[in-house]
Amino acid sequence: DNEDMPVSQASRHLDISTDEVSSFTSNVPSTREPRPVQFHNPYPLPQAPPPPRSPEEIIKDNAKPEKDLRTKWTQPKQELQEVLLAAKGSSLARRSNACGALKVLASKKKKQYTLAHTVGLLDSLVFAANESPPSAEADVAVDARTRAVTAIMYLSDPKENRVTVFEHPGLAATLVKVIEDDIGEARLHACSALAMLAKTASNRTGMMKVEGLTKALSAAVRGRCDADGFLHPSILDEVEFSSSTKVVSPPRDKHSYNIKNDRKIQYDKFLSLARLNACAALSHLSKYCPVSAELCQNGVVLDNILAVCIEFESPIHTRCIEILCNFTRFQANNSGLSHNNKVVDTLLQAGKSKLSEDRKWAIRAMQNLTSEPSSKVILATSNLLTVLSISAMRKEYDEQHAAVAALMNLATEPGAIVPLTNTKNVVATLVHTAHSPDSSSEVRKMACDALATIGLWLQTLAGAGTVPDDVPDAVLPTHKATGWLRWE
Repeated sequence: DNEDMPVSQASRHLDISTDEVSSFTSNVPSTREPRPVQFHNPYPLPQAPPPPRSPEEIIKDNAKPEKDLRTKWTQPKQELQEVLLAAKGSSLARRSNACGALKVLASKKKKQYTLAHTVGLLDSLVFAANESPPSAEADVAVDARTRAVTAIMYLSDPKENRVTVFEHPGLAATLVKVIEDDIGEARLHACSALAMLAKTASNRTGMMKVEGLTKALSAAVRGRCDADGFLHPSILDEVEFSSSTKVVSPPRDKHSYNIKNDRKIQYDKFLSLARLNACAALSHLSKYCPVSAELCQNGVVLDNILAVCIEFESPIHTRCIEILCNFTRFQANNSGLSHNNKVVDTLLQAGKSKLSEDRKWAIRAMQNLTSEPSSKVILATSNLLTVLSISAMRKEYDEQHAAVAALMNLATEPGAIVPLTNTKNVVATLVHTAHSPDSSSEVRKMACDALATIGLWLQTLAGAGTVPDDVPDAVLPTHKATGWLRWE
């Protein structure tokens, strides 16, 4: 019967005061569901990016078929046969003369195909180039090696010869040995021969299987030598080799060539040209998708390339930045590269270079790295965002396009929204680029896309909250201005 009683009567019946009831009911938590924030025109929730393709599928689609070697060999004539025998003989003087004759023959373009397909000729050249010079007749032996390697270089030039020359047993390994053992013209021509052989895509997978080849090439690119002129295999802590610098070298069993002062300039020139050709060889390899991962994962190669990237006075530093950019073209490389502080710091320095070519390759590399989902948050730093903003305002199309694309990549990551909006000029740059008549239609579209994505994430963050119970319903945005104790 007490169910229909007023509260005042029920309280008297239970001997509880009205104030006590009010106090009790005010402390009971509300069972009302939290009210979500409502918007006038809500953006759609961002869609999850599609999963990346497997590295194996990407490699399969970009691999070049191996060429079928059906070589028609030519038997050497009597006179040439005697030269080939002399090139493999024990007399260093006769070997040197024979290699000189083969070098002259190989320099003639009309004969290069026939010579490369002559039975025994490549065998003789590999033998002469592979022999370590004895101390007693060092000069003669070095001449023989140099002439043999030069002949190999000539025969590697024609496109139709390259597979035959590279596939010859022991030839590539011999060129690697020459790069490691020699300090002059032979090293230069060995790097040049490998650069020519690397032009043919079907050779590149095989080149990666030659022991020490990429390590030797990267050491040649780095160009750090000891007091005797030999290359160091990797970057050391000593000072860089120069005409007045001597670096303590590790013990070696190889013959030491004494560089006389009057020949020092010549050997420095050979080293500069060897660096250029070794860089060309690595550049060809870096453009081939199936070997990209293996090349990038070689710590010695990566460290040597990074070191030369910031040698802004070197003529090959731009090509090394391009090689680093080529590494980022393979998606499986980008997670490791973006977590490598040396790589990021190198790209930041290159992105500030006075040369537009340097900046183009550096910003393109940043564009590829920022497309990696696991890397966006760690790359969204004020330093990197500032470099991208400056490049987005430049007039060079390729650089501007890559910079705006990188900003758009970062805008798709909600964890990057705070640094994107906090870093000076980033949003202003996107607004300017989106409305600038000097920007291409594609660049303007990407800038608008980035701004829309940033707005989407900001609205998503606002919509994640709930409306308190004591706040009346209101559809956002209200477009109302507020003030403190204004006289209305």
